[in-house]
Amino acid sequence: MDQHPENFLHILDTNAELNGNETIHFRGRLQALDDFVARLLDRRRQYLALLSPWRRLPHDLLAEIFIHVVESIGQYHQWDLQEVLSRLSLVCRRWHDVVLKTHRLWSTLEIHGPFTPLVSTHLETWFKRAGDVPKSLTFSAPECPSSNPSHACFIYNHALAQFLAQGPSLNHFSMHCANPLCLRYGLQLMKALRKEPAKGTWSTIKSLQLVFNQEWTERNPLHPERSVFHLLPPITSLDLRLPPLPRRHSPQNAHLGVDWDEVKSDPSLVLHIPETLLSSLTLLTLHCNWNGALVLSILKPCKSLQSLELDFASTTQIFGNPQEIQNLADNNIILPHLRILRLRHTKPDTLDLFHLLLTPSLTELDLDFERDDNWLIPSSRSWHELLSGPLLGLVERSKCRVHVERLRLKTLHDVDEDVLQRILLGLPALTHLTTDDVDLYPSLLCKLAFAEPPALARLQRLEMYRFKSNALVGLVKYLGLRKRRKELEGIPFTTTDVLVKASSGTVLRMSKGVATLTSADESEDEDD
Repeated sequence: MDQHPENFLHILDTNAELNGNETIHFRGRLQALDDFVARLLDRRRQYLALLSPWRRLPHDLLAEIFIHVVESIGQYHQWDLQEVLSRLSLVCRRWHDVVLKTHRLWSTLEIHGPFTPLVSTHLETWFKRAGDVPKSLTFSAPECPSSNPSHACFIYNHALAQFLAQGPSLNHFSMHCANPLCLRYGLQLMKALRKEPAKGTWSTIKSLQLVFNQEWTERNPLHPERSVFHLLPPITSLDLRLPPLPRRHSPQNAHLGVDWDEVKSDPSLVLHIPETLLSSLTLLTLHCNWNGALVLSILKPCKSLQSLELDFASTTQIFGNPQEIQNLADNNIILPHLRILRLRHTKPDTLDLFHLLLTPSLTELDLDFERDDNWLIPSSRSWHELLSGPLLGLVERSKCRVHVERLRLKTLHDVDEDVLQRILLGLPALTHLTTDDVDLYPSLLCKLAFAEPPALARLQRLEMYRFKSNALVGLVKYLGLRKRRKELEGIPFTTTDVLVKASSGTVLRMSKGVATLTSADESEDEDD
């Protein structure tokens, strides 16, 4: 407490002007009090820091937060993972210890060539910190400077071959390279260095991604056993991305009515994947626009598949001549364990594939049409022939109507209402429905609300993105009618959680029957 001399007490009770000495005295007193308060506030901050909830967080919870931070940064920023972990570990000793002891933080890494002995040593040290957690490595080689792999090729090098032959175990390996010839020479070098065939990095890989970004060098005449696929380990998951064939037409040489998405065929290209490898796959991702018939030949042996993703790069696909297609239709390709089927960058005619498949265990369909300005519906075919017919035909023939629980549709415009209505009524077991840039008009929603038997009765989650704002009122009315029918008619409608992001930026959420309407900015703040 500040003590005032007796001869100054009377000044505090008056408005008298201070003289020079008095002013100097009280300025000094005020500065002393300010210094004292600053010391108290600093001490208070220190005590608060000691009592911070962060100090009481268990190590495993702090580790989960770090993992989430690393994943979110990697998704939105091109930050180097090593730099992120270094920054986290420099905050304090406790964070440093948690970072080093959290194995999952050290279980994945990306290397963008060249692959040197120093890189190999760094990988060994990095993955040791991952303990027994499944490990993942991505290696992106620079473009090959020569068509001759033995000359200055970044994959045909001793350091990479030795790492694959004798390095630590990996669960997933992703290789981005120029062409299969480079990869085959590199794997042959690895095979020569491998001391024990059952050991080393290459032999332990279960999930493999191969991205060929320059050219496909395997052409007829090529003996199947000389294909690079005969050098692959016994994997159960394959993600294969092949160099796309160019489109036949361009705006400069095209004319009215031309199929813009037809590709230049190249019958010399071959894809010799061993049937023994295909039959063991449970997950297959294939990005290839060469020819639909080629895809069918790959799918035939895949009897163990549980998840399949196909990407035809928005090109027209032909699955063979009419006689071949009829033979396939009479003897469908059966995928008995397939649960998830995804089509990416799809043209509507790609769904002709559904006429040739049987998928009795199917539970999830994901159809991404990726429309562009040149995307046209052939006038000779209706939307029913292109979309609802093949989709519902697959479901009916496979007898999985009561099993399909998830459906995602992306980029569908000007589709007849009755086509979408048939699809939604034809999948009565749906629990999750996602639409992205799909025209769902109020009149369609009204028809669904009064449909018999009740439509989407089991729906638990409805997500709609890029939804037309003028249809929001119809959607709210539809949800209200569902609730009313449940109350008045006793229809067992499942309570549906709703997330709608309209093209105008409006966001509609509904959880446990309570609806909220916000703007996009407010929604992002809530998500953060």
